[in-house]
Amino acid sequence: MKVLRHIVLLIIISVSSSVINPTYSTHVIGGEIFYECLDSNLSFYRFTVKLYRDCYTGVPPYDDPIYVSVYDSLENLLIQFEMELPPDDTLENNTYNICLYAPVDICVQEAVYTADYILPPGKYHMTYQRCCRNQGIINMFNPTGQGAGWDIAIPDPSQASCNSSPYYNNYPPTIICLDAPFEYDHSATDPDGDSLVYFFCTPSDYNNGTWGIIPNPSGPPSSNFDVNYVTPYSASYPIYAPTDPFQIDPQTGWLTGTPEQLGKYVVGICVSEYRDGVLLSTNKRDFQFNIAGCLDDPLLLFSSEPDPCNNLKINFTYEGNVVATYKWDFGVDSLLNDTSILENPTYTYPDLGSYPVTLIVNEDYYCADTLTIGIVPPLPLIADFSWEKVCVYEPVNFTDQSDTNAYTGPIVGWNWDFGDGNYDLINQNTTHTYSDDDPHFVTLIIETGNNCRDTIEQLITFYPLPNIDAGEDIYVTQGEEGQLEASGGFSYSWMPPTYLNNPNIYNPTVTPTYTTGYEVTGTSIYGCLGRDDIIVKVVEPKIDIPNAFSPNDDDENDMVYLLHVGVLELLEFKIFNRWGQLVF
Repeated sequence: MKVLRHIVLLIIISVSSSVINPTYSTHVIGGEIFYECLDSNLSFYRFTVKLYRDCYTGVPPYDDPIYVSVYDSLENLLIQFEMELPPDDTLENNTYNICLYAPVDICVQEAVYTADYILPPGKYHMTYQRCCRNQGIINMFNPTGQGAGWDIAIPDPSQASCNSSPYYNNYPPTIICLDAPFEYDHSATDPDGDSLVYFFCTPSDYNNGTWGIIPNPSGPPSSNFDVNYVTPYSASYPIYAPTDPFQIDPQTGWLTGTPEQLGKYVVGICVSEYRDGVLLSTNKRDFQFNIAGCLDDPLLLFSSEPDPCNNLKINFTYEGNVVATYKWDFGVDSLLNDTSILENPTYTYPDLGSYPVTLIVNEDYYCADTLTIGIVPPLPLIADFSWEKVCVYEPVNFTDQSDTNAYTGPIVGWNWDFGDGNYDLINQNTTHTYSDDDPHFVTLIIETGNNCRDTIEQLITFYPLPNIDAGEDIYVTQGEEGQLEASGGFSYSWMPPTYLNNPNIYNPTVTPTYTTGYEVTGTSIYGCLGRDDIIVKVVEPKIDIPNAFSPNDDDENDMVYLLHVGVLELLEFKIFNRWGQLVF
C-alpha cells in the first residue's frame, strides 16, 4: 500500500499553498462535479467538472486550468491536480414550450473538464471552488461576493468498490418563460444502477477570504457552506412562483412550476445514490435559472435553393424558431402528394412554372402559423439534340440543343454514342453515316463546369430507298416506237435521254436505231433514290418478196423462203407464202 501511495504522490501535482491575487469574476452561473470508476482493479477514476458561464456578461472567460482537490476522510489533502480547459460549447436556448421562443439576449456556455487518476483504497471527497457568481441574481444577497463550491463523496471500497457517481442526463435549462407552465427532465444516470433520489438543495458558497478567488488547492468539504438566500427564497422555494411553485419528483427528477416574476435565480438540485439503503454520494448541481419574457411568434421563415445539377429539384430550408411540426405544400395544383412533414425537405417539380409554396408550423397547437412564398424553379439542365431524318446510307447531322443556367454552369463536354459502336467525345455538333438501314438509339451525355451531367437518348430511323422497277427488256422494230414504263417512285429520270420523247416521266416512248440499254433513277416522296435498267432491242423490219420468183399463178403450192431477218446474234426462220404473207 505504501508503494501505491508513493506512485500516486509521484503523478500528482504538488500542493501549492499560495493564494492567487483577488480578481473577481462575474461569469460563474452554475456547475456540477462527478466521477466514474474506469478500472476496479486499480481504483482508476475519471473526474469531471462541468461549469457554465454567461456569454454576454461573464468576465473573465473560463479558467485554464482549473484546480481540483481530493481529500481523505480526515480532510487531509491527498491529491491536488489541474484540469486543462477543453473546447466549450454554447447551449441551445430551449424554452421547453413549443409555442414560446427565447429572446436573443440570453447566452450560456458549457465547459467539461476531465482528468484521470488512481486512488488508494479509502474514503475521499472531491472538491472544486471558484468565486464569484453572476451579477443580477435576485434570490441571493450580494451574489458577486458569493462563490460556488462543490464536493462529492467517493465511498470506501467496503461500502462500494470502485463506485461511480450519478450524473445528469441533460444540460440545465438556459431559460424559463415567464407565466408559462414549465416542465423539464432533470433525471440522472447512475453507471452502477444504484437507487436515485432527487430533491431541492441549497447551493454552496465557500470562504474565499481564506481560500482565494481561484483556490489552489480547492478547500476541503467543510469549507463549503450554504449560500445566503433573500427572504422569501430558500432551497425548496428558489423561484417566485406563488400559484404553481416549482417541484421535483423524487423518483424521476421531473421538474415543474410556473414562474411569475422576471429575473435570475440560483437553484440547487441534488441527486443522491443509495445501495442497499446506504447513501454513497450526492451530486449537487446549482444553476442560474433565467426567467424571461419569451416570444410567441415563431418568426416563420424559409428559403429555397435549386439543386446544383437538377434545378427542378428545390431544397427548402426552415429558418424560423424551433417548432413542433411542419406541413409543406409545394403548390402543384394537379397533385395531392406534393407535400412533406420534414423540417428541411426537397421536392422535384414536374415542370417549369410558378408555384405557391405553403408552410404551416405547429398545426395542432394554439400557436400555429402559416407562410406562403412563390417559387419559380429556374430552367433546368437538360440534355437535348435535334437531327434530320435522311435516306439510308446518307450522313445524319446531329445538333446539340441542351439548356443550362447559372446554377449548373456552362456546358463544357459532349459525349455522343451513335448506337453502332461509334462515338464522338469532342464535338458539340456532329455528323455520322450508318452502314445499314437499322434503327439506332443515339445517346448524348452533357457535362457542365460544375460537374453536373444530364443524358438523353433518341431513336434514329431512316427513309427507305424506293424499289424502282424498269420492267422487262423489250423489242422494237427499227424505225418504230417502243414504250417504256417504270414503277416504284414519285419522279423519274432516264439515262441516256437519247431516242426518248421525255426522259423525266415514268413512261417515255423510245425510237432507237439500234439496241440500247437504259437506266431509270426513281425518287421517293422523301427524295431517296432507287435505280433499275432495261435493254431495248431493235430488230430489222420484215422483207416483202411476193414477186421475188415467177411461179405459175395457179400453182397452189407455197414457196418457202429462208430469210435472215434477225439483228445482231438473233437468227430467225420464217415461212412465207408466195404473196409474202407469214404463215409460220
